[in-house]
Amino acid sequence: MFLRLAKAGQTTQALKNNIIGQAVTVGGGAPFDPNTVTGLVMWYDANDSDSITKDGSNLVSQWNDKSDIGNNLAQSTGSDQPLYVLDVQNGKPIIRFDGVSDNMADTTTSTYTQPNTLFMVCSSPTDTVSNNRAMFDGTSNRNLFNMMTGGGYRVYAGAGLVGGTITSAVRLFRAIFNSGSSSLHINSVSTSSGNAGTTSLTGVLLGAFNGLSGFANYDICEVLFYNALISGDD
Repeated sequence: MFLRLAKAGQTTQALKNNIIGQAVTVGGGAPFDPNTVTGLVMWYDANDSDSITKDGSNLVSQWNDKSDIGNNLAQSTGSDQPLYVLDVQNGKPIIRFDGVSDNMADTTTSTYTQPNTLFMVCSSPTDTVSNNRAMFDGTSNRNLFNMMTGGGYRVYAGAGLVGGTITSAVRLFRAIFNSGSSSLHINSVSTSSGNAGTTSLTGVLLGAFNGLSGFANYDICEVLFYNALISGDD
């Protein structure tokens, strides 16, 4: 697990510590289970090989949700499957999307009304010229997080707010979808806030916009999605 929460009251700082390689545990040393924070509906962990189905070439056909909900991601087309790569981030594996056609989706998820909170530990797409690149989206109703052509990241749920500076480094992104009180934080630093719209999330898609465009070339370490408001104080 990349995102180890010391306790519910230290969620964001604990996640940030893990990106830079500091082990964050509870009391006697056991890692905190994100399922104990109310509202977790998706948890994809590249460091848990038991949650990943891959072939002999390390192409990933299924990435299981470690929340209690079971929103598993799948991709049956071999040429569209991302790659499982060992020893990339602090000696841990990642799931690598190629920016050409790789994507993984679950179209069977429930609809999650706002407020919602997305945590992603990932790199950023490196193509900043030709197109916007989607890092997280819904398959129908959208809570979208994407890199913008020309710079910045967007939190979008019918309206959009943009902030931050694009680098290729692996960082912790926290996108809060909460209508007029939405926000984006990068490594715990607020980069933008305001109205992102009121749309719920239905389905989940990694690596592309719904409709399969704007494919992202990026490495994912871990994704958490809460159907709840998880602030810096939670």
